[in-house]
Amino acid sequence: MKRPPAFPAAGGALAAAVSFCAIGVWRLPVALGILALSLFITRSRGVQGLGVLTFFFFITSLNAIFSEAEAIPTWVLNGQEHAFHATVLQEHGHSRAYADLKLTFDADTTRTYKARAYAYNRACYFRAGQIIHGKAKPVLPNDYSRVDGIELFLPLPSYKFRIDSEPIQASPVELILDRIAQSSLSSSTAGLLSSSLLATDDVAPADTKAFRFAGISHLLCLSGFHVGVIAMLIGILFWPVRLSHRYWRLHSVLIIGGIWAYAWMVGFSPTVLRASIMATTLLLAFTLGREVVTGNALLLAMAIILAIEPQWINSVGFQLSCAAVAGIIVFAKKLTVFGPEHPLPHAFASSIAVTLAATLSTLPIMISCFNTFAPAIIFTNILAVWVFSLFLITGVIWLILLLLGMEISSLSYILELMHATMRRICSYADVLQGERLSVEMSQQNLWSLTACIILFGIALHSPNKSAWKWICGSSFFFITTFLIA
Repeated sequence: MKRPPAFPAAGGALAAAVSFCAIGVWRLPVALGILALSLFITRSRGVQGLGVLTFFFFITSLNAIFSEAEAIPTWVLNGQEHAFHATVLQEHGHSRAYADLKLTFDADTTRTYKARAYAYNRACYFRAGQIIHGKAKPVLPNDYSRVDGIELFLPLPSYKFRIDSEPIQASPVELILDRIAQSSLSSSTAGLLSSSLLATDDVAPADTKAFRFAGISHLLCLSGFHVGVIAMLIGILFWPVRLSHRYWRLHSVLIIGGIWAYAWMVGFSPTVLRASIMATTLLLAFTLGREVVTGNALLLAMAIILAIEPQWINSVGFQLSCAAVAGIIVFAKKLTVFGPEHPLPHAFASSIAVTLAATLSTLPIMISCFNTFAPAIIFTNILAVWVFSLFLITGVIWLILLLLGMEISSLSYILELMHATMRRICSYADVLQGERLSVEMSQQNLWSLTACIILFGIALHSPNKSAWKWICGSSFFFITTFLIA
C-alpha cells in the first residue's frame, strides 16, 4: 500500500490535537504512538518529512494552547439571574427557538461569551442579526456544544428577554427556506429537504426518530455524501465547459468554487470542511495532471482542520466522518466481488462493500459513544443511500427551478414519493432488527477491537502471504484480550 505524502502533516496535527485537546487517560500514550508511527513511516522522506511533521505538530500545539477557553467566572454560574445584552449570530431549529449569541453581562462588560440560548413560550423566535436584552440563569453547555465553541447555555422564557432590533434583511439561506416553506410540499418533506441541503433542524420529530432507529440518521447530517452530490450536479451543469479543449480546466475551478460556496452557505462544520478540502485536493490533482490519491486527500484535510481547530478532535461527527472515509478507502475495493467489466453487479456490490467498510471502521466509535449496534443497518443503509441520493438530486433540481419561479408539480410528487419510500425503509428496519443490541465495552475492549480492524486492513493490502499468519496471530491475541477484559 502506497504511503501518502500527507501522512507527516496528518500525524503531527493529530498527535498534537490528541495531546492537548482529547479527553481521557489514554490520550498521551495514543499521541506518543501516533508520533512513533509517523516517524517510522516518514523516515524514508528524510529531513523534508520530519520538517513537515514538526511544523504541523508545532502549529496545532500553539493553536490548542492559545485557543483554550478562559475559565467561566464563578459568579456567572451561581444559579442567580444576570442581566445581559447580546447579538444573535445564528438561529437553529424549525421554529428558530435555538440561537448562538455573542453575549455580554451587564455586571462585567469587559468579557464577551459565545452562548447558546433556548427560547420557549414565545410565538416568534430568533433571527440572525437581532439585538436582545434580558435576564437569564446561565449553565454550562454539554460536550457537543463545547466542540462548537459554546461557553454558556441560556434557557430563556419569553418574559425574560426582549428584542430591541430586527435584522435589516434576511440572509440568502433564510430566503431559500421561506421559498421552500411556501411551496406545495408537505411540511415534513419540506423539512427533510431543507435539513438535508441547508443544515437546518427542520426534520419532523417522527422522521428523526425513525431515521435514528433505522441507523440512517447520518443521512440527515451534512457530510461528504451531500458535498459529493452538490459537486456532481455542478459538474453536470457546467459539462459543456469540460468539452472545450481550451478551457477544460475551468470546469474543475467552477466545481471547486461551487463546493466552497455551498460550504459557506451551510456553515463550515467539521464534516463539510473535511469533504470540501478533500474534493478540492482531488480536483486540483486531476486538473494539474498529478496522481489522484484519495487517502492523501483525507490526511491533508485532517491536518488542515486540526491545525485550524484542534478542539474538533472531540467532535463525534468529525471522528465518524474521517473513520468512515478511511474505512471506505481501505476496505471497500477489496470487499467488492465484481469488477468494472460487469457494470450492474459492480454497482450493487460496491454499494454493499462501501456500507460494510464504513460500518466496520466506525464500529468502535459507535459503541464507545452510543453503546448500541443494530445489525440491520447494513441492509437499510444499502437501500436508503440509493433512495436518499435520488431524493437529494431531485431536490436540488426542484429547488433551482423553484428559485427561478417555476415549481414543477411532477418533481414535487417525486419528492413526496421518495420521502414516503424512506419512511417505508425505516419501518422495514424496525421489523428486521427488533431491539437494538446493547453493547458496553471497557477501554481495553475498544482498543482491542480497533486493533483487530486495523490489522485486518493491513492484511488485505499486504502483498506477502506470510503476513497473514502474523496478522492472524496478533488478532487472536487481541481477541483473547477482548474476551478476558
